Amino acid sequence: MNTSARFANSAKTAKTGNSAHRTPGPMTPVIIRFRLPGPGLEARLVLSAAFSLGGILLQAFGGNGGMLAGTLLLLVPLVLLAARPWTNKPRDIGEEDWQPVSGAELDRIADAFKATREIRLPLWYRPGFGIPFTIGLAILTIIFGAMFSLPGVLAMDALILLWPALNTLKIKLWIPRQFEMVMTCIQAARSVSLPKDIVCTPYLRLDRDPQGLRIPEHARLMLESRRKPEDLVGVQLQVAINKGPNGEVPYLYAVVLTRGRGPSWKKAAAFRASGFEVEAGGDDSYGTVVIRQRTSGGGYHTKPQDCRRLVQAVIDLLASLQ
Repeated sequence: MNTSARFANSAKTAKTGNSAHRTPGPMTPVIIRFRLPGPGLEARLVLSAAFSLGGILLQAFGGNGGMLAGTLLLLVPLVLLAARPWTNKPRDIGEEDWQPVSGAELDRIADAFKATREIRLPLWYRPGFGIPFTIGLAILTIIFGAMFSLPGVLAMDALILLWPALNTLKIKLWIPRQFEMVMTCIQAARSVSLPKDIVCTPYLRLDRDPQGLRIPEHARLMLESRRKPEDLVGVQLQVAINKGPNGEVPYLYAVVLTRGRGPSWKKAAAFRASGFEVEAGGDDSYGTVVIRQRTSGGGYHTKPQDCRRLVQAVIDLLASLQ
């Protein structure tokens, strides 16, 4: 895994921005989006109730022509109440803007992921819930002859009246799986107690939706010594997603960033720690030294304890560079 070249540009963007951003979590309020634009929910419910009552009365008391006219009135609420499925998945526009944030912001995102996983949707909001009932009512309507018998009319009316509840306004909860894996590693790394002379700055990669709301998509950490050499920028902790035998897994590694390949770069390139590989790279403008867990024997997946072990190695490295 040669990661040195990928992070030559990271040093140039590591310090962009100078203030924390309040970014949205993965959960947003449920907003009903009707397929037919127009009145609000309350007005639609009132109109639907009026059309439904009028349709039933016409069917019951309208004579020969009332059955057809009443059925047509019952179909109007299907149009009024037809709603698009709702999901909390944002519609991003493809921006990539790394910004420093507070640790509390990362905690909020991690808590939002956990809260989303703990949500238990009622059955009627789940996609596919209404299909068996819809099929059952349709079969009863056909068996009893729709408008030609009382049981057929009841089954047909139930199918029409219950259609919006059974087949619209479904909720699909979405969790960005890769970002969740990234946050697992980042939070594990943040759990390590740092010496007083080392500062940890979290960063978020932010996208934007069409309304301008910022969307967090990735995270990393920058560890810096308060009394660091002039040619040392810091050490970034970043997460890649590897393909394991059972699916995707997170892989945390560290990138030492230096200005040029001077004394700090040379010391970092000579650093050794048990269980870690050290790969020096970069160019005359920005030097990089990648410190990563050996991938043999399942090491391609950094579990929380592996992440904490890497942070401890970075602490030792920064101490040696002072």
